[in-house]
Amino acid sequence: LVDFSNGSLQNDFQFGHTHLWFRAPEQLFLQQQSAKVDIFSLGLCLFFCHTGKPLFLVQGELQLAKMFFQMFNIETEMLRDQDHNNVYFQPYSQDFFDQHKFQLQECGSTKEDKYLPTKDVLKQKSILDKTIAETGFSKKRLLRQLCVNVNFYGKEGHKDEDYDQFCDMLWGCLKFDQELRFSWKELAECRFMK
Repeated sequence: LVDFSNGSLQNDFQFGHTHLWFRAPEQLFLQQQSAKVDIFSLGLCLFFCHTGKPLFLVQGELQLAKMFFQMFNIETEMLRDQDHNNVYFQPYSQDFFDQHKFQLQECGSTKEDKYLPTKDVLKQKSILDKTIAETGFSKKRLLRQLCVNVNFYGKEGHKDEDYDQFCDMLWGCLKFDQELRFSWKELAECRFMK
């Protein structure tokens, strides 16, 4: 398995950044890592192989962080690095939104968002990417909702139960909290693998 955990952004103006598509949240948010970092990357690879498109199609780290944040409904405490500093987001504040309205709108934030990018993030204009507003992740999208249209469902020789087991396997791999994520042993013993 390719180790995507050490992927880094090389060029702000180059499209693709494929390594970002498979990066685990603990690497992006500078949290302590375990062997389960590769389980998350494997789950993203399986989703990509099965649907033909990556779960997180991004062109920058802020965009990837926002997708993680909204898909997994991450609480603010989970967005802290090893020094307990909030990395990207802070709870929504009307005053903060009004004060930085133009910059926030540039990165796709709205008054409906539960959290907003921090002031430090807003200062780094080079990573504010207007495509964030076009990703479709402005509304909460859960993994199961994204899997509804995968090709596996309804294909000849497969049953509804196969589809449910496949989704369960993906969900076990793609837990934001690595403590709740599958270990290699749990992955090998899940119903879909059997």
